[in-house]
Amino acid sequence: MLTIDDLTSPSAAQIGAVARLYAETGWWPEAEQHPEQVHGVITGSLFFMVAREGADIVGMGRVISDGVSDAFIHDIAVTAGRRGEGIATQIVAALVDRSKQRGIDWIGLIAKGPASGVYARCGFQPMTDATPMRYLES
Repeated sequence: MLTIDDLTSPSAAQIGAVARLYAETGWWPEAEQHPEQVHGVITGSLFFMVAREGADIVGMGRVISDGVSDAFIHDIAVTAGRRGEGIATQIVAALVDRSKQRGIDWIGLIAKGPASGVYARCGFQPMTDATPMRYLES
């Protein structure tokens, strides 16, 4: 049975599972070599939630926020063998619910490619008056 849970005090095995998800997505290929940094990502997030099938972590997502005003959903990932089952949608919905429970009503994210459909199903719409930007050292 699939459950969506907060991950607040991760074990070494849970850190390893999250690192494998980061590596599998290609977002952080060397994550498994940096468990202390993965731990910091988990514990430094306002919320870090995982989808579990028993003890196995099959998906993850997090909220970055000051916990008062704005929140950003980040790092939604589902292991390749479980994509297309609605797990990402469940993770996003849980993160939105947790943010709203804290009184945070401005929740944003950056959607890439086919992930836009997941976010649209959860109530997100494109921001026509804003452009995502990233700092790049020159």
